[in-house]
Amino acid sequence: MPPITIDVFSEGKTEKEVIEKLCSRGICPHVLKERGGDGEQAMLRKLNVQLRAWFDLSPEQREPLRILVLRDLDTHNNRTIEGLCASVSNIVRRYHADASLAAHLNYDHVFTLQNGPFGLCLALHIANHRYQQEFIKSTIDDYVLNLALRATTAQALLQVCHKDDWTITADQLLIKVRNEIPELLSQNGIPRLVEAKE
Repeated sequence: MPPITIDVFSEGKTEKEVIEKLCSRGICPHVLKERGGDGEQAMLRKLNVQLRAWFDLSPEQREPLRILVLRDLDTHNNRTIEGLCASVSNIVRRYHADASLAAHLNYDHVFTLQNGPFGLCLALHIANHRYQQEFIKSTIDDYVLNLALRATTAQALLQVCHKDDWTITADQLLIKVRNEIPELLSQNGIPRLVEAKE
């Protein structure tokens, strides 16, 4: 059976890079086609264009369309989960009035298309986790930072570097990244970090 193709609509560069890594390393069993990455409004326009083209076909001409939308919960811009859901579901409802998004049973930041037309599957993922509570917003970068600052990641990094003369352990490396680098930035007049991307 051929792999499933999923069109991914995202807001920024980090999402594009995450998708590329998932595909290049064979982590995801599906074919992911990045369709966004140029900002929120551009991504929503591209989603609308893709759906319009699909709905313009007669039902018997339509190939299955699987869409994943990746959004950041930019609370510093007064974004809400409800508003982000509406921005996506309103686009689908332009073409299929009964469509709606429903919360996933196990994940409160994932929503799936309900009452949509046959052949259209759509999921919305809202990055709602902040790596540090004082960060001003929740983005996909928070998830990447969380993964990057795990002991297993630090250990893998040390192994990849192949530095036989390094005596630093994974735990020591994490202490440097979590504590010493922010302290060094502060000592040099660089203000505290306010988001994961920094």
